[in-house]
Amino acid sequence: MSKNEKSFQKQQEFFKVCRISKYSRNEGGVHMLNFNIRGENIEVTPAIRDYVETKIEKVERYFNEDLNANANVNLKVYNDKQTKVEVTIPMKNLTLRAEERHNDMYAAVDLIVDKLERQIRKHKTKVNRKFRDREGTGLYFANVTSQMEANSDSSDE
Repeated sequence: MSKNEKSFQKQQEFFKVCRISKYSRNEGGVHMLNFNIRGENIEVTPAIRDYVETKIEKVERYFNEDLNANANVNLKVYNDKQTKVEVTIPMKNLTLRAEERHNDMYAAVDLIVDKLERQIRKHKTKVNRKFRDREGTGLYFANVTSQMEANSDSSDE
């Protein structure tokens, strides 16, 4: 087995074709991410915990199979009222990490999600470009762009 075939097999294992998680948090469905939320100089209230979980769970749509990854979230508050949010999601072939400083913690969480989505799209493009000549490599990622377009069309109405 050549080096490229081994690498391709690893990518296949990581992005298995199955389904997009159709369960939402509010329906008590299955979650692909387990959250570890810590606060430094701040108490992590249920409202903060729910907001962080609902926002960061949006990255689940980029994966087809149960991910079973741990999302480590650190929330820090400094003396100058600045907040820092750090998110690390270690996975088998990829580690997603983002951090953001902002005056508003909720805005920082929103910016973190944008950064994580950008990293996932970049990795997806890299993998698909590397294995472009092979059949079916695009199947290992969820087809999010068509879903996003459909959602934007329905929200314009």
